Amino acid sequence: MSPDPIKDQMELKKLNNENKQLEKDIKQIEKSRWYKIAKVLAWPSKLFKPSKEIAAYKEAYKQALEENEALKQEVAQLQIEHPEVDQAINYKELKQTGQTLAVTENLLEQKQRIDGQYNEAMNKLARSYHNEKKPFRRELYQTMIDHLNVEEIPEYIIRYANLDRNVDLSRMSSFTALLNLQASRSQQQRNPIEMQLDDKMGAYKLADMLRLNRPWTSPVYIGFETVPEQYPTVIKPTEGAGSRGVYLAMEPNQIINIKTGELLNNWQQLSQSINEDLSRGYVLKDEWYMEELVEENGESTTDYKFYTFYGEVALILEITRVPEVKYCWWSKDGKRVSLAKYDDRLYKGKGFSQEIIDIVETISQEIPIPFMRIDFMKSEEDYIFNEFTPYPGNYDEFDRETDRKLGQYYLNAETRIKADLLKGKEFNIFHQWNYELATSEEDQDG
Repeated sequence: MSPDPIKDQMELKKLNNENKQLEKDIKQIEKSRWYKIAKVLAWPSKLFKPSKEIAAYKEAYKQALEENEALKQEVAQLQIEHPEVDQAINYKELKQTGQTLAVTENLLEQKQRIDGQYNEAMNKLARSYHNEKKPFRRELYQTMIDHLNVEEIPEYIIRYANLDRNVDLSRMSSFTALLNLQASRSQQQRNPIEMQLDDKMGAYKLADMLRLNRPWTSPVYIGFETVPEQYPTVIKPTEGAGSRGVYLAMEPNQIINIKTGELLNNWQQLSQSINEDLSRGYVLKDEWYMEELVEENGESTTDYKFYTFYGEVALILEITRVPEVKYCWWSKDGKRVSLAKYDDRLYKGKGFSQEIIDIVETISQEIPIPFMRIDFMKSEEDYIFNEFTPYPGNYDEFDRETDRKLGQYYLNAETRIKADLLKGKEFNIFHQWNYELATSEEDQDG
């Protein structure tokens, strides 16, 4: 039978409490008036014998200490089997000894078992209210919807909520879950649309058709060693996310790693850093291109990333990168918002114009996809299109409430797309772009 770390942890806590009580009882007896008198007078044992109660307590205390120590040893061995036993897992050692997969499987098994127990208990509680009056059922069902993952909510609660609109199903929306499902669907397609938009050259082709200002770009270079050394420029991988593998080559002794903010002093250091990006999997393909460096008042531009849901901007992330990477979150109406993401690297921000909001929402309505992050840079004169980002880096790190709100934006966008398609909206520019991409790929294959 496999050990149960939660049970052992509870048993350890119980023994610790018993030890404390034993220590307290022994001290109380030893402080008693008769015990002190006997100790001072040191009478012969035949006149005064130590209390059997004291001896029993001391024996029990000794045994409890031994059991306590044995259980501590067992818990120490189980520290990797359950994260609540001990958070201090030596991940580096696990990787070096090749145990990572086995430990991961063990953790997942423990999690599934515990989750199953909790879900079964909550399911029984919810079913016990099946015949209760509506206010009681509503409160209980809503509490479960608010706190369970979407796949954990029982069918009968959904069925009830469809009949009682006072139970809010929007609370189970999840931006993370919806993007994960979108990625799963895309994987089944040969050339999913969002991945074609994620391709920098494909994105610029659509930007040109939409008549957006964008930077000049070079041809694609296969292998970084073929990229010519020139300044100032931006070096980007053809496939990447979260600014991984992007470098600002301002001048020979000033090359900035956009992701980390690290300053490199020459082209050789840049080559070494790019090799590390490739070896660590930060960049998947050794394919690169150069892009015009857009500056704002002689400095590196400010980036604006618009979380857009088919014609509606929900959230804006402003980023400055020099002298260090800083972030500012905005609502559509220009109010700063506080989110759990990047809380340790926030700054006041500069803000944005209503005009760019209108432009971004118009672009989004030309793309029949529920979510697309549309990224711009701010030059001295204007906003410059940068890229489309279907899967923002670390999109799973939003706090629960923001994840829910963005998830609802996604679902509402899906509803609007379906309505527009039923009304006959043709998305002419988008379809022309898609046709030209497909034709170009066929020519390359042929």
